Amino acid sequence: HTFSSIGHKVMLLNARKFYRDGENILLAIEDISEFKQLEKRKDEFIITASHELKTPVTTIKGYTDLLNRHLKTSHDEKAIRYVSRMDYQINRLTQLISDLLDVTKIQAGKLALRKEVFDMDELVRDVVEDLQHTTTKHRISFKGDGGKNLIVADKYRISQALINLITNAISYSPKSDKIIILTTTTQKSVVISVQDFGIGISKKDQNKVFDRFFQSQSKVRGSAAGLGLGLYITGEIIKHHGGKLHVESEKGKGSVFTISLPIRETK
Repeated sequence: HTFSSIGHKVMLLNARKFYRDGENILLAIEDISEFKQLEKRKDEFIITASHELKTPVTTIKGYTDLLNRHLKTSHDEKAIRYVSRMDYQINRLTQLISDLLDVTKIQAGKLALRKEVFDMDELVRDVVEDLQHTTTKHRISFKGDGGKNLIVADKYRISQALINLITNAISYSPKSDKIIILTTTTQKSVVISVQDFGIGISKKDQNKVFDRFFQSQSKVRGSAAGLGLGLYITGEIIKHHGGKLHVESEKGKGSVFTISLPIRETK
């Protein structure tokens, strides 16, 4: 199918070839202007609402941090625990807002990349160190190939993609205590794999995990439900870099998410 604009109208053209007493082409034209306008207004609403939410959430976060520091001097363990839970939920809300903004940027083709030269192994090591502080149960191990893996990419966005994959690995492996991250280099690419030993993904879901708003039917008891945007955003970040992201998984035995990013010659 093809989109075509006629004046202020947006038309969807579907063409299908079939054979009956010779070759024929069936052409269907549908006016989807109203649908496109509704989609545009929806995206504009999400962007506006997300921006409006960011200010009060940031303010609440600031006051929560102040309250947390104050309570630590009072040694009120119950109050400290309550504030810690509140802070966790604020962080979740902040992430949801960021995800919604990213999705609208992706849909509008406005996901800007600020590329720079950096060492991939160094970035992975920093991300692992930061995330290790967020979990006491899982040991996140990282092994690079020992060389300088210089790459030209958006450091913030690649970091975001790695964080999404590792936090997913933590969330979906409640009965395991390890996550393994490896980087390898070929002549043309840097490959990063994130392996967990958790609940795994069914074959039918493996084709859908990178779809927008998709949530697997496999549930982890006690885990917080998200919007199903993390893997979609991760996939789009990698795609915008000319890379590839795929998953290999077996139900009950864990998953391996692999990123492949092209290397550019740097001097």
